[in-house]
Amino acid sequence: MKLLDKLRDVLGKKESKIKVRGEISGTNWAEVRMTNVTGEPITLGTPIINMAVGIQTLTSGAICFSPQNYRIDNAHGFLHTHSGESVFPLRDKTMSGALLALFGKDYEILEN
Repeated sequence: MKLLDKLRDVLGKKESKIKVRGEISGTNWAEVRMTNVTGEPITLGTPIINMAVGIQTLTSGAICFSPQNYRIDNAHGFLHTHSGESVFPLRDKTMSGALLALFGKDYEILEN
């Protein structure tokens, strides 16, 4: 099952904590970890200030996953991406911005 499908399913359960791993395409995978620190259910519109976000891209191999150099989190107090040693801020203020940075135009599937 693709990661987008797994996220759609878990968002429908209206939980305050999400941890899913799945395929984006081919050998490109990601693990998404999100916690709403207020205890409220996570939605696409949940403000980043209420979230602990960690998204790690992965490459699938024959028997294991290897982390890629790209990840998204808000560990420094704002939503940003890491690419190698560089940190790039994202202007988005909601959880959907983190997923948009991960999926690009395919993100639309979650909004429908």
